[in-house]
Amino acid sequence: MATRGIVPRANGEGSIGTEKKYWGKGFFQDLVVGGKAILDFVKDNGIESSHAEFQTGWIKFGNGVLIQWRHAPVNQDFDPPIAFKDFDVGFCTSNSKGLQYAGLTYDRVTKKFYLSGNTQDPFWLYVLLIGRWK
Repeated sequence: MATRGIVPRANGEGSIGTEKKYWGKGFFQDLVVGGKAILDFVKDNGIESSHAEFQTGWIKFGNGVLIQWRHAPVNQDFDPPIAFKDFDVGFCTSNSKGLQYAGLTYDRVTKKFYLSGNTQDPFWLYVLLIGRWK
């Protein structure tokens, strides 16, 4: 037997939750608000993103901003998920013990990043990279 839908008796009636008592999470295949699908709204505003993954991903905005994240090796060159037209700033973080210093540099000629650290051990760090895609 199929799951029944929650349907108001007339258009514009009913609600789910209140201003003070709201739902913690919602999971939807498709969501339409005010007659417009949310995915269409996002695309109309020029926003694209990769599928959510914990090791790598990106968000492209219509104004040209590109935000990327990646799990990257220490003391090695690495490429971003998408090549930047122009790179602005980057950050790195770790939950590893024993690494006291890490630095992130970008070579504008080769368009590669280098993550340096005060270790010979094979550490990996998360990096957040912000720049432009157009």
